[in-house]
Amino acid sequence: MNAPGPDGSAAWKPYAAAGLLVLLVLITYAPAYQAAFIWDDDVWLLDNTLLREPGGLEKIWFEPTAGPHYYPMVFSTFWAEYRLWGYEPIGYHAVNILLHALNAVLVWRVLKRLGVPLAWGAAALFAVHPVHVESVAWVTERKNVLSLCFALLTLLAYLRFRPLDEPERAPAWPWYAAALACFFLAAASKSVVVALPPALLVLAWWKRGRVSARDALEALPLLIVGVGFALFTMQAEAPKIAATQAFVPPLSALDRVGLAGRAAWFYAGKLLWPYPVTVVYPRWDLSVAASPALLAYPAAVLAALGLLWARRAAFGRGPLAAALIFGGALLPVLGFFNHSTMSLTYVADHYAYHASVALLALEAAVLGRLTADLSDAQRRLAGAAGAVAILGLAVLALVHAANFRTPHALWTQNLEHNPDSWPAHYNLASEYAHDGRAEDALAHYREAIRVRPNDPTNLNNMACVYLGVGKVPEAIEAFTQARAFAPADVEIRTNLGYALLRAGKLEEARAEFEGVAQDHPAYALALAGLGEALSKLDRLEESAEAFRKALRHNPELFDARYGLGMVSYRLKRYDDAVEQFATAGRLAPGNVRAIFGLGRSLEHTGKPDEAALCYREILKLDPAHQDAAKRLEALAKTPEKKEP
Repeated sequence: MNAPGPDGSAAWKPYAAAGLLVLLVLITYAPAYQAAFIWDDDVWLLDNTLLREPGGLEKIWFEPTAGPHYYPMVFSTFWAEYRLWGYEPIGYHAVNILLHALNAVLVWRVLKRLGVPLAWGAAALFAVHPVHVESVAWVTERKNVLSLCFALLTLLAYLRFRPLDEPERAPAWPWYAAALACFFLAAASKSVVVALPPALLVLAWWKRGRVSARDALEALPLLIVGVGFALFTMQAEAPKIAATQAFVPPLSALDRVGLAGRAAWFYAGKLLWPYPVTVVYPRWDLSVAASPALLAYPAAVLAALGLLWARRAAFGRGPLAAALIFGGALLPVLGFFNHSTMSLTYVADHYAYHASVALLALEAAVLGRLTADLSDAQRRLAGAAGAVAILGLAVLALVHAANFRTPHALWTQNLEHNPDSWPAHYNLASEYAHDGRAEDALAHYREAIRVRPNDPTNLNNMACVYLGVGKVPEAIEAFTQARAFAPADVEIRTNLGYALLRAGKLEEARAEFEGVAQDHPAYALALAGLGEALSKLDRLEESAEAFRKALRHNPELFDARYGLGMVSYRLKRYDDAVEQFATAGRLAPGNVRAIFGLGRSLEHTGKPDEAALCYREILKLDPAHQDAAKRLEALAKTPEKKEP
């Protein structure tokens, strides 16, 4: 404990050190405050109805399959933030950044309490390391920064409960209860924290050279909580993971061992030399049968661990403990078990967020040992070199954080380092399609299909772009290919039906829509398509019934409202047509087709003045609308009926 000097200087030093860590984070991640929502943020936030529903918070905790994933603490923070600032990205990014700043301070306090040399330096490396940008600047990775926060609080509480280097000290059980509570919240944020209880045993061995039965018993409740969440999460995630496995090359048991070894060295290498960093790394070709040299990676891992064990008297137990904790934290994502990211890449920066603490602590401890016997001048020089290294990492992190400002910037940078990145091509294509740059969108969809030819999503989206620019035959061909890969996909089948409608292949379109309606009777979009096909086939009563069915399942579907209005008009049911067109107009304000239909229907119900108002509104929206101008002129020439 620092005793205050005559001027009380020692008392404020810890606060200044913590403040400097926070300042480092706030400056390094300044570009992330301007970042947009990217990639899976729509699934986790924008399209997540649990955040908006009155009973959403209860479902987040007690209905595990109600949301996109079962991370109840993460979604609870999103639920609260939605009520504070809606869907303003800056709020969510600010929370991630502040959590990372808090984590940097907690890393320092944990390492200092464990007696790691240069603990503040390790925390500073953690604060600015470029590998962590993905976890901090990407809102979806809230699960990383939040779970590590609670995991570090667990460690601090546990070390107050019973310091590892004071085994005979009487335990402070309230601190154990606090540790257990914090660990529950950590596991409810991300189940990867299951590695923490074994890490406590490794730390006990590092400090005392042995693990007692008491150590194991005290870690057991934490392990039960962690394993319980991990198993529950695995079961909940199984369908999502299974859906992506068609895009994962088959891996034998030996292939997975080779992958695990290569991935372990990849993560260690990125922490030592973090360039380049990107969101999706190239996926390695892995086959031990074709390249037995792949087994050199796991062999090197075992050799390194063996060396650290054999030389523990010379090196101390710390390096081996750090290596074991690092590997244990990475174990779930090394490739022994399937996970959804494997359909894109075998490694990702955000998987190193937790594990990095151990290796960065080891780096700091080694540097501390190497500089311990230096003169004061040499230590100052070494400190200056360390400060330059930290600032260099901060600059790299700041540059990478700027890539998260827009999806376009993020995926363009990804293609610079990984030209065959499927998600980069796919997401850039989506961005260009949204911006109306059809040719650029099509070019990237073609590249995405080249990289991942059996993915129906690529083909479906490319076909939608073709349809949007009037290339109907190309759209039909792409939709047909997509349906071949996903014959039960309701969206693809419905889209194909609409493309057939555009091509004038009415019977084929009707058959496609009817097939979807039989398999999915409540799918309103297909029912609306069926109504349109039947209308064009002059089967008006059947068409009206299809539109009504669509509206029973989705009363706010514009196409069904407008379609029913048109059919009612053709059947001379003008009062119903007025109702349908008026409702369609409320659903799509300013839609000229709905307004014109309403005007024509009002004419037939003997309300020319109201019809004229509709035509005038159309001409305000579209002065070149000839039909509205002609109807308005005709109404002006019609003699006004006088009251008898």
